[in-house]
Amino acid sequence: MSKHSSKITSWEQLFASTSDQLRSLGIENSRQRRYLIRKREKFRNGLHGPGGDLEHVVDGVAQLRVVEIPASAPAANANATKDGKDGKSETSAPIVPKTKKVVVNLTPDATEYTHQVSKVLKKYAHMKVQRGNKIMGPFLQPMKGTHGTAATITVQEGMWEDKRGHKVDGGERRQKEVRAKLRLEERRKA
Repeated sequence: MSKHSSKITSWEQLFASTSDQLRSLGIENSRQRRYLIRKREKFRNGLHGPGGDLEHVVDGVAQLRVVEIPASAPAANANATKDGKDGKSETSAPIVPKTKKVVVNLTPDATEYTHQVSKVLKKYAHMKVQRGNKIMGPFLQPMKGTHGTAATITVQEGMWEDKRGHKVDGGERRQKEVRAKLRLEERRKA
């Protein structure tokens, strides 16, 4: 689509153009017009590809880390006393606050993350914690020495493309016919 960038002069023109208007601008191929319109609508709806919703990106590189944060506030009566059956008071064991592991986006040069209770953590599309503490997602490159708990994602060509499928043996309609011809050709060679 970069070859058509000179035909669209402004963001307003891009977001207001219909398929017929895009054709008059010189985008003749209907598949390319549909692709452009589909990507435009995804952008409007906030459906970005992998890494498209990251906040801290410097020179096309972002850092993701798995961190442990409190799941909820600790109980108010952590060491409260209660009466036992024999009438003696006893103290309960301290309640350890539960934690959960989440993926956070840091600047590429950051080494630590400090959690702010008032800050609502964002869930990033296509990125998740698997196997307890490893970050999994497309286009991630693990950082050395972190055992999968930290990774970087770099902007690269084709990262946000909608990839079309490929036909296997002539596609669904012709698959039996093409495979029969291939078997016949193999028998002739043998």
